Amino acid sequence: MESLNLAVIVKLEPDFSEGNVSYKPDGTLNRNETKSTLGPHSGIAAKAAFYAKVKYGAKISVCSMGPPWADLALQQAQQTCDADVLHLYSDRIFAGADTLATAETLKTGIEKMEGKMDIVFSGHRASDGETGQTGPQTAWKLGFTFIGNVISYDVNLEKRTVVAMFADLKWRTKCYRRNRSSASSLSHN
Repeated sequence: MESLNLAVIVKLEPDFSEGNVSYKPDGTLNRNETKSTLGPHSGIAAKAAFYAKVKYGAKISVCSMGPPWADLALQQAQQTCDADVLHLYSDRIFAGADTLATAETLKTGIEKMEGKMDIVFSGHRASDGETGQTGPQTAWKLGFTFIGNVISYDVNLEKRTVVAMFADLKWRTKCYRRNRSSASSLSHN
Protein backbone atom coordinates (compact mmCIF):
# COMPACT_ATOMS: atom_id res chain seq x y z
CA MET A 1 0.00 0.00 0.00
CA GLU A 2 1.30 3.44 -0.90
CA SER A 3 2.07 5.94 1.80
CA LEU A 4 0.05 9.06 2.39
CA ASN A 5 1.94 12.33 1.82
CA LEU A 6 0.59 15.47 3.46
CA ALA A 7 1.55 19.11 3.21
CA VAL A 8 0.49 21.62 5.85
CA ILE A 9 0.47 25.34 5.08
CA VAL A 10 1.09 27.45 8.18
CA LYS A 11 1.48 31.14 8.89
CA LEU A 12 3.32 33.15 11.50
CA GLU A 13 0.82 35.68 12.81
CA PRO A 14 0.81 38.51 15.34
CA ASP A 15 0.15 37.30 18.86
CA PHE A 16 -2.86 39.47 19.65
CA SER A 17 -3.23 37.80 23.05
CA GLU A 18 -0.24 39.76 24.34
CA GLY A 19 -1.85 43.13 23.61
CA ASN A 20 1.52 44.45 22.41
CA VAL A 21 0.69 45.16 18.79
CA SER A 22 2.76 47.88 17.17
CA TYR A 23 1.84 49.86 14.06
CA LYS A 24 3.94 51.97 11.70
CA PRO A 25 2.99 55.60 10.97
CA ASP A 26 1.34 54.48 7.71
CA GLY A 27 -1.03 52.24 9.69
CA THR A 28 0.55 48.91 8.71
CA LEU A 29 1.56 46.35 11.30
CA ASN A 30 5.11 46.73 12.60
CA ARG A 31 6.09 43.06 12.61
CA ASN A 32 9.55 43.78 14.05
CA GLU A 33 8.02 45.09 17.29
CA THR A 34 5.03 42.75 17.53
CA LYS A 35 5.36 39.31 19.10
CA SER A 36 4.40 36.54 16.68
CA THR A 37 3.25 32.95 16.98
CA LEU A 38 1.83 30.10 14.92
CA GLY A 39 -1.62 31.22 13.82
CA PRO A 40 -4.45 29.47 15.66
CA HIS A 41 -6.04 28.14 12.45
CA SER A 42 -2.63 26.92 11.27
CA GLY A 43 -2.36 25.05 14.56
CA ILE A 44 -5.67 23.33 13.85
CA ALA A 45 -4.43 22.30 10.38
CA ALA A 46 -1.28 20.85 11.98
CA LYS A 47 -3.40 18.87 14.45
CA ALA A 48 -5.51 17.52 11.57
CA ALA A 49 -2.33 16.35 9.82
CA PHE A 50 -1.08 14.72 13.03
CA TYR A 51 -4.29 12.67 13.12
CA ALA A 52 -3.36 11.26 9.69
CA LYS A 53 0.19 10.54 10.83
CA VAL A 54 -1.06 8.56 13.81
CA LYS A 55 -3.92 6.78 12.04
CA TYR A 56 -2.40 6.21 8.58
CA GLY A 57 1.36 6.59 9.04
CA ALA A 58 1.35 9.70 6.83
CA LYS A 59 4.51 11.63 6.01
CA ILE A 60 4.05 15.31 6.87
CA SER A 61 5.77 18.28 5.25
CA VAL A 62 5.02 21.70 6.75
CA CYS A 63 5.58 24.88 4.75
CA SER A 64 5.32 28.61 5.30
CA MET A 65 6.08 31.75 3.38
CA GLY A 66 7.46 34.68 5.33
CA PRO A 67 10.53 36.39 6.76
CA PRO A 68 13.32 34.27 8.26
CA TRP A 69 11.72 34.45 11.71
CA ALA A 70 8.65 32.65 10.29
CA ASP A 71 10.72 29.58 11.12
CA LEU A 72 9.12 29.96 14.56
CA ALA A 73 5.76 28.96 13.05
CA LEU A 74 7.38 25.93 11.43
CA GLN A 75 8.94 24.86 14.73
CA GLN A 76 5.63 25.27 16.59
CA ALA A 77 3.77 23.33 13.87
CA GLN A 78 6.38 20.56 14.03
CA GLN A 79 5.76 20.21 17.76
CA THR A 80 2.05 19.87 17.03
CA CYS A 81 2.12 17.43 14.10
CA ASP A 82 5.51 15.69 14.37
CA ALA A 83 6.39 16.88 10.85
CA ASP A 84 9.03 14.99 8.92
CA VAL A 85 10.18 17.98 6.84
CA LEU A 86 9.94 21.78 7.23
CA HIS A 87 10.05 24.26 4.32
CA LEU A 88 10.39 28.03 4.68
CA TYR A 89 9.99 30.15 1.56
CA SER A 90 11.63 33.44 2.45
CA ASP A 91 12.86 36.26 0.22
CA ARG A 92 12.54 40.05 0.35
CA ILE A 93 10.79 39.86 -3.03
CA PHE A 94 7.82 38.19 -1.28
CA ALA A 95 7.28 41.15 1.07
CA GLY A 96 3.82 42.64 0.68
CA ALA A 97 2.56 39.74 -1.45
CA ASP A 98 -1.19 39.46 -1.86
CA THR A 99 -3.01 36.14 -1.41
CA LEU A 100 -2.66 35.10 -5.06
CA ALA A 101 1.10 35.68 -5.07
CA THR A 102 1.37 33.84 -1.75
CA ALA A 103 -0.63 30.92 -3.19
CA GLU A 104 1.69 30.80 -6.21
CA THR A 105 4.77 30.65 -3.97
CA LEU A 106 3.22 27.92 -1.79
CA LYS A 107 2.10 25.95 -4.85
CA THR A 108 5.61 26.03 -6.30
CA GLY A 109 7.09 24.91 -2.99
CA ILE A 110 4.57 22.10 -2.54
CA GLU A 111 5.22 20.84 -6.07
CA LYS A 112 8.94 20.61 -5.24
CA MET A 113 8.43 18.64 -2.02
CA GLU A 114 9.71 15.06 -1.94
CA GLY A 115 6.89 12.82 -3.13
CA LYS A 116 3.64 14.05 -4.58
CA MET A 117 1.28 15.38 -1.94
CA ASP A 118 -2.04 13.59 -1.49
CA ILE A 119 -3.66 16.13 0.83
CA VAL A 120 -2.79 19.74 1.65
CA PHE A 121 -4.05 21.13 4.95
CA SER A 122 -4.43 24.83 5.63
CA GLY A 123 -6.05 26.90 8.31
CA HIS A 124 -9.43 28.47 7.71
CA ARG A 125 -7.98 31.99 7.74
CA ALA A 126 -5.24 34.13 9.24
CA SER A 127 -5.94 36.51 12.11
CA ASP A 128 -3.98 39.32 10.47
CA GLY A 129 -5.71 39.17 7.11
CA GLU A 130 -9.03 37.40 7.61
CA THR A 131 -9.42 36.81 3.84
CA GLY A 132 -9.48 33.01 4.01
CA GLN A 133 -8.24 32.94 0.40
CA THR A 134 -4.71 31.49 0.52
CA GLY A 135 -5.76 27.88 1.21
CA PRO A 136 -8.40 27.73 -1.55
CA GLN A 137 -6.18 29.59 -4.02
CA THR A 138 -3.25 27.25 -3.35
CA ALA A 139 -5.52 24.23 -3.84
CA TRP A 140 -6.82 25.70 -7.11
CA LYS A 141 -3.30 26.39 -8.38
CA LEU A 142 -2.28 22.80 -7.51
CA GLY A 143 -5.35 21.40 -9.27
CA PHE A 144 -6.67 19.96 -5.99
CA THR A 145 -10.25 19.72 -4.83
CA PHE A 146 -10.73 22.25 -2.01
CA ILE A 147 -12.93 21.28 0.91
CA GLY A 148 -13.37 24.05 3.48
CA ASN A 149 -14.64 24.23 7.05
CA VAL A 150 -13.97 20.55 7.73
CA ILE A 151 -14.64 19.40 11.27
CA SER A 152 -13.41 15.80 10.83
CA TYR A 153 -12.24 13.50 8.07
CA ASP A 154 -11.34 9.93 7.26
CA VAL A 155 -9.13 8.51 4.50
CA ASN A 156 -9.69 5.21 2.70
CA LEU A 157 -6.15 4.32 1.63
CA GLU A 158 -7.30 1.40 -0.53
CA LYS A 159 -9.81 3.44 -2.52
CA ARG A 160 -7.70 6.63 -2.20
CA THR A 161 -10.68 8.70 -1.06
CA VAL A 162 -11.26 11.27 1.65
CA VAL A 163 -14.54 11.59 3.49
CA ALA A 164 -14.83 15.03 5.06
CA MET A 165 -17.45 15.90 7.65
CA PHE A 166 -19.06 19.30 8.05
CA ALA A 167 -21.70 20.29 10.58
CA ASP A 168 -24.51 18.34 8.85
CA LEU A 169 -22.86 17.19 5.63
CA LYS A 170 -20.55 14.40 4.49
CA TRP A 171 -18.37 14.89 1.37
CA ARG A 172 -16.36 12.20 -0.42
CA THR A 173 -13.62 13.05 -2.91
CA LYS A 174 -10.81 11.20 -4.64
CA CYS A 175 -7.42 11.52 -3.02
CA TYR A 176 -5.06 10.39 -5.73
CA ARG A 177 -1.59 11.70 -6.32
CA ARG A 178 -1.54 14.58 -8.77
CA ASN A 179 -0.10 12.52 -11.63
CA ARG A 180 -3.18 10.27 -11.54
CA SER A 181 -6.01 12.63 -10.62
CA SER A 182 -6.61 15.51 -8.26
CA ALA A 183 -5.90 15.47 -4.56
CA SER A 184 -7.69 17.22 -1.75
CA SER A 185 -7.00 20.34 0.24
CA LEU A 186 -8.77 20.39 3.56
CA SER A 187 -9.26 23.55 5.57
CA HIS A 188 -9.93 22.81 9.21
CA ASN A 189 -11.57 25.38 11.42
